[in-house]
Amino acid sequence: MPISDDEVVRCIIKAELEDGSKVMNRKTWKASFESDVTAGALLSSLELWVEELYGNLASQVTGGVTMDTCDVYVIEWDETEGQWLVARSIGTFDPSVTFSNNSDPLPNQCAPFMLGVTQRPKTRGRLFTWPFGEDTQDHGILNSGAITALGDFLVDYLADVTISAGNDLVSGVVREAVDQFWPFTGGEVSDIIGTQRSRRFTVGA
Repeated sequence: MPISDDEVVRCIIKAELEDGSKVMNRKTWKASFESDVTAGALLSSLELWVEELYGNLASQVTGGVTMDTCDVYVIEWDETEGQWLVARSIGTFDPSVTFSNNSDPLPNQCAPFMLGVTQRPKTRGRLFTWPFGEDTQDHGILNSGAITALGDFLVDYLADVTISAGNDLVSGVVREAVDQFWPFTGGEVSDIIGTQRSRRFTVGA
């Protein structure tokens, strides 16, 4: 089934850590399409986007991390439930990204993160990376190489995804308790490593 203008698309990006833990990130866009887009075209574009996005961190993330199958859905606001729900599955893809940091991995819950900001101050998108290697930081402060890589990651995270001429996925977030989508207007990274307390499957940012 094709994807139409104004539909909201969500990608669940998954990985397996060195100890076998399953982790995930999620990313949301709103379709700005001049014409309907096929599922195959959208999945191919998002696969390339994920590979470029996480490829920015190839030398920072510990080599024991492997990417897993990503799931892509159309989500819709359900007035009765008062929340965003999966309307239908678009499909899956298997990104190819090789992480190569050979130092000891940081603890699973300790990872750099970035924020996508919108015009609404309290509506933001926070995303934690997969765990970096120990040599990318000193006492919880990232080194210059890691900060540069994280900045490149942020640029791709905030950018819209072009499927074809006139058909773009606008990068942003939905408000979880309201029928609203907010596009990103900028972003922030920090040299301080954050803590995501629940690093388990289906829990992520």
